[in-house]
Amino acid sequence: MDLKQPDKIAAFDTLYTNNHIQMLKILFPNVKKELRHHLAIYIKYLELQYTISLREGSPFSLNLCQGDDPPTFDLCALCDELSPFCSEKERSYLAQFKNMQNMIKQYKDLEAAMTMMKELFPEGMAGGEGGNEFFNFSPDMLSQLLSPEQQTMFSMFQNKED
Repeated sequence: MDLKQPDKIAAFDTLYTNNHIQMLKILFPNVKKELRHHLAIYIKYLELQYTISLREGSPFSLNLCQGDDPPTFDLCALCDELSPFCSEKERSYLAQFKNMQNMIKQYKDLEAAMTMMKELFPEGMAGGEGGNEFFNFSPDMLSQLLSPEQQTMFSMFQNKED
């Protein structure tokens, strides 16, 4: 597990708690076993109540996520950060998603390169007589290399961008 992940979790927890809630968390192991469930629910309730009160009471609360320009992030890196907290099945879904993201990126890079090649060598891109058949490229060529389920995902992403 990446050492930065617990820092992110701790930072979030620190923002949305207060000293009294932290004291209850410290006392938690010392409470009778049959009362711990009730105390855990009470602590979560207090955290929710405190978080809601931040929104109502301060112009600087919870607005941290509402900027003009949302930060850009790498979906593959986000999958890596989420992975340690997932079940095996969820990890396999994340891995499939990462693979699809990588394929989409590679396709876009290839498409950009092909566009550049067409601009540099317009006479050699026709693919017909005297042209190179490789440069007559279409997205369907790439989709033929995928498994049936990957083809479904590819077409879903392709339609989403239109």
